[in-house]
Amino acid sequence: MISRALKTSLKCPVIHRLMGGGLVKNEVPKLLFRARPGSLVTGEQAAWYLERLKNVKEVCVGGWLHFLEEDHPRRLGTEISRWLSEAVLWFSYMREKESMDWL
Repeated sequence: MISRALKTSLKCPVIHRLMGGGLVKNEVPKLLFRARPGSLVTGEQAAWYLERLKNVKEVCVGGWLHFLEEDHPRRLGTEISRWLSEAVLWFSYMREKESMDWL
């Protein structure tokens, strides 16, 4: 059963458009940050996204007091840097793969 919070978030036009469109269907690398407990992204919402999105990496940074970027700047920076390196490799691989498709 879907909670009220999840139903409400899915009614947001931006999220609905993203989830109904290419975000769910494509393999482009995605990064999902969340905290415990989550207020912007609850555990239920994170599970829902992780179940439906392809090629998504979840990073749970633990607790928070105000904003994640203020409470965990180094962790977020490190994870973004790591994810970006992986994403660049993925895009390079896909570009190479597409250029070889004509053979």
